[in-house]
Amino acid sequence: MTRRDPHPLARAQSFPEFVSSLQIKAARALLDWTQADLAEAAGISARIIGNLENNRGLPRFDPKYIVNVVATLEDAGIAFISSQSNKQIGVVFTSREGEGH
Repeated sequence: MTRRDPHPLARAQSFPEFVSSLQIKAARALLDWTQADLAEAAGISARIIGNLENNRGLPRFDPKYIVNVVATLEDAGIAFISSQSNKQIGVVFTSREGEGH
């Protein structure tokens, strides 16, 4: 992250408390990214991504990592779906800015 990039918390549209490890894994799959790809894009280690996806970190993981991962995935075109009342969670791919899909 460069000095000009906004802080991940300012970029994340989904509140990380409501993002599950399965959503992170599904989002990465939609983008056809490896754990290493997501780690590089988020500026953290692949081990942290693995721990997040294997639920060895949510919710006791440092929130800055979760916020950064969520913001990175959202920047790549992922939207997180979470309905506490319906107990539905998921992810969808939306077109990125400038794409005509």
